[in-house]
Amino acid sequence: MRKNLVLVAFLILLVGCVAPHLAKKPMKPLTNTTQTPEAPSKEIEKTSETKEVKETNETCEILTKKIAYGSDERNIILFEMQKNHVDSRKAKIVIVVHGGGFVGGSIGGKSTKILKNFFLNRGYSVISVEYRVCPNVKWPTPVVDVANGINKALSELKKAGFVVEEVTCVGSSAGATALALILYSNKYPSISEATRFIGFDGIYNPDSITSKASTSISLCNSSPKYDLAFDGKLKVPALLIEGESDCFDANPMTSKSHAEYLAGILKSKSIYAETCWMTKEDAGTTCGHGCPVHLLESENKKLVDKIEKFMQRVS
Repeated sequence: MRKNLVLVAFLILLVGCVAPHLAKKPMKPLTNTTQTPEAPSKEIEKTSETKEVKETNETCEILTKKIAYGSDERNIILFEMQKNHVDSRKAKIVIVVHGGGFVGGSIGGKSTKILKNFFLNRGYSVISVEYRVCPNVKWPTPVVDVANGINKALSELKKAGFVVEEVTCVGSSAGATALALILYSNKYPSISEATRFIGFDGIYNPDSITSKASTSISLCNSSPKYDLAFDGKLKVPALLIEGESDCFDANPMTSKSHAEYLAGILKSKSIYAETCWMTKEDAGTTCGHGCPVHLLESENKKLVDKIEKFMQRVS
């Protein structure tokens, strides 16, 4: 009985609070205008209360729902749904996973907001996943959390009657690394619904990791030589984006770089993969770790064209 009430509440939440989406216009920061408590589900009653929040500005109104997928305060999923997806019960989803070296970061970070707004403005519904970080947990807990959070989010949509047509997984830095391991390594849980992967500044090649990553490796008690193992588990197309001066890459713009290394492995497994290098010419200054994501905020033409063509090519 309680489970049925939760399902009804979720359906009401997704139907009752939506409004027009205007594609490809810059989205101003969303402002919270109303809050209506909803009965918590069994999965989240110990940690938080699910709330319905109507977010309003002059260009769009979207439904925002935040739920928990575990007992820790960082086990959070944030839904931001488009009106046409709610109306049709058919959703094109982008999953956004934040960076932070597996020792920090959140769904409220600057890079995460840039990625979310980029895809919201292009008509996608966005789900953001926050996860536990080191040293509070050890490896591979952050990666397992990401997989569990995504699978929980997709399960909730299906329970609410949605047909999920596409699932594009987008990560920055550690988020890109986590997603790549989930998609392409048998060592970690999987996401069977994934359609495509876009990674910004991910770390993939253990032989190209610089000393800048030593703190994260130590705090997580991780062994990159063992933990960064890719075997092409899922046939998910990939776009790997990196700055030419990434401080975590000892061999940028070579076959040993993080982006080219993973692309090479995927291609050897007959998985579509391409890379995109952002340079000083593109950024107007040195383009290091985090630079490509921030270029999206200014709608950098080279980067935008690359992403949009990738989304069309493999859809």
